[in-house]
Amino acid sequence: MRKRIIITYITIVTCIIIGLTSCDDDSGNQYDSSLITFDSIRIALYIDDAVWPNCKIYTENILKEIGFPYTVINKDTILKGNLILYSVLIMPGGRPDLYEQNLEQEGLNIINNYVSRGGGYIGICGGAYLAAQNNIWRGWAGEPRTIISYSGMLNIFKGTADGPIEDYAPTYMDFSCGIKIINKVHPITNNLPDTIYYLYDHGPMLIKEDDSNAIDLGKSLKGEKVLIITTQYKNGRIFLTSGHPEVMSSKVCKDLIENAIIWCSKLNT
Repeated sequence: MRKRIIITYITIVTCIIIGLTSCDDDSGNQYDSSLITFDSIRIALYIDDAVWPNCKIYTENILKEIGFPYTVINKDTILKGNLILYSVLIMPGGRPDLYEQNLEQEGLNIINNYVSRGGGYIGICGGAYLAAQNNIWRGWAGEPRTIISYSGMLNIFKGTADGPIEDYAPTYMDFSCGIKIINKVHPITNNLPDTIYYLYDHGPMLIKEDDSNAIDLGKSLKGEKVLIITTQYKNGRIFLTSGHPEVMSSKVCKDLIENAIIWCSKLNT
């Protein structure tokens, strides 16, 4: 009888532990929910055919210039559960619709879970669109304006990514987009000048919900649209930029990306 009570007690405790460290997504798949932490910077750079070739080149170049080690990953890396080996995931400029198509809901759920447990996320242009709860797409330059609204599948930024921005029509590009830094105390922007410049190319304005914990960091000089934002999704930190600081080789842009990587990796508290 005593042995049966002990076995029953162990079984109950085991079930409680499992319940505390796992969770189900909407499709019934079970994911680990235990916290993940890191003592060093380990960057996962996601690359597949959704990423514009130049974005891949520029992102790798600036990471090399900064001096942070990184690993190129893809959908297979994510599906194998290896994303938790990295302190931050960088989703570079590309097509968010192809990101969703290639990763499918399973891969996006794993990224969502990774961020919720403490992983960092950096979204550049297409990677920023991908993170948003809601998206508004206004069409490519040179094509008829067709507005498409849809719900994001990754859903880690409580807000809307709305673009390209009409202030930059008809080309939807600005090779030296001026961005006014509006938060000078955040660790990502506290050592940056009041105004910085980098490439804008079809990116979104980032509109947070009223009850979002997001913090606006930078607005465009033209039209005062929010182009740089940070937020937190459960235990994970997120940095989103509408434009492309990786294209510029200036010290300011390197500092911005380096600061974002460190902050998203939680190595500066």
